[in-house]
Amino acid sequence: MILMRRSLNALALLGATAFLACSPSRPRPGPPRVNIVVENSSTITSPDTITVTVSAIDDDGLDSLNLQWGTLVFEFNTEFGVEATETVELPVPAGLPPGTRRDIFVVARDLFGQRTVEQETIRISQ
Repeated sequence: MILMRRSLNALALLGATAFLACSPSRPRPGPPRVNIVVENSSTITSPDTITVTVSAIDDDGLDSLNLQWGTLVFEFNTEFGVEATETVELPVPAGLPPGTRRDIFVVARDLFGQRTVEQETIRISQ
């Protein structure tokens, strides 16, 4: 009787383990999601100042959020939170002819070391 009960317990444990192994696993960590918003991007002149809002979201926590504009680099404190949003004023140098393109790069890294790099290109309109 005791042997039969132990066999049933072992069989129940084996069945539960098999069920859990076949059930959907938790989502694997993925890289941060990044968004760049340039206000009034259709009317950028030279010289000018543009307002840029960057945001990053990562369910596992953010390690860093950086923005690069030419030689300027902004490093934002994410406080290891799951999301961060920052707004900056970027100077557009004088003397750029209409049609000139400049890139804004944003890099976000999560607590697992996964990185996302996003790029937004602005064009001098007048």
